[in-house]
Amino acid sequence: MELMKHHHLGILDYGKFMRTFSPIILKRLSLKAILCVVFLSLSSSVAFGADDVKKVKRIVARLHLEMMQLKEKSSKLASEQLALLEPQNAKIETLTRSNLKLTETISSLKFKISLLEEKLVEYQRKSSSSQLSELNQFATILALASVGETSTLEALVLELINKGSNLQKDLLILLLAETQKNKGLMELSLGYYGALISDYPNSPYRSRSIFEASELLGKLGQDEEQKSLLLALKESDDPYGEMARGKICHELYIEDPICGGVLFGELIYTEWVWFKNGDEKIHSRYEGEIKNGVPNGKGTLFFPNGEKQEVEFKDGQF
Repeated sequence: MELMKHHHLGILDYGKFMRTFSPIILKRLSLKAILCVVFLSLSSSVAFGADDVKKVKRIVARLHLEMMQLKEKSSKLASEQLALLEPQNAKIETLTRSNLKLTETISSLKFKISLLEEKLVEYQRKSSSSQLSELNQFATILALASVGETSTLEALVLELINKGSNLQKDLLILLLAETQKNKGLMELSLGYYGALISDYPNSPYRSRSIFEASELLGKLGQDEEQKSLLLALKESDDPYGEMARGKICHELYIEDPICGGVLFGELIYTEWVWFKNGDEKIHSRYEGEIKNGVPNGKGTLFFPNGEKQEVEFKDGQF
């Protein structure tokens, strides 16, 4: 019974068994019985070892299967990752090529910019020297004009006009016209004024040139041409336009709407309101220069109470 109890507890420790029970067994059992007991213990131990091996084999087989499944999943995941990376790799390659092209373009631009900078420095050097030379020549011209030495002045000015690039050519032409006028060379001066009027329509000196040319035409007895120039200047708001209107209306007495007319007006608060027809008993009457339908320039204002006043309007207002 003691032997069976130990057998059920696990693998029998043969050495321990022999040390513990051999004295008792030897006393009670025969040699044949001893051999049977030993055989049974060995058989039990061998049988139990075989079951463990089977279990281990099953575990190994299961682990091997799991490992194969993991390998398959890993391979599938790697394939999916590669599939995802392929477009990105294509983009990376495209970006790499684009970067290379941009790098080449930038290098080319840097080279061109360096060339342009060199040319700019050279141009500035030449321009500065050219500008300085022209300014020196212009200073010489002004000096000659100030002392009345004009014999060589025209040639110097014409040289600046034809070859220079840093000074206003319309101003140089005006200088020539004024110089020739002061010398009494009216026809030559008139030619320069005419050149400025026709060639430089946006010049700030155009109104002056028109008025001065009209004055020369009057002195040369060309009255119709003079009137034509003055009438071309009558709408101008600058001082030369005002001078032209004065000539038209008060010196040459050219019949023109700008020289006079009659308007009726009424002062409402602080502003005048004008109309063509009115009642002298209740409205003020204006006789004088008119522009754009309202008093503009000199005239006379007659009030309903019989008083009158010499006035000068600008765009319909005092």
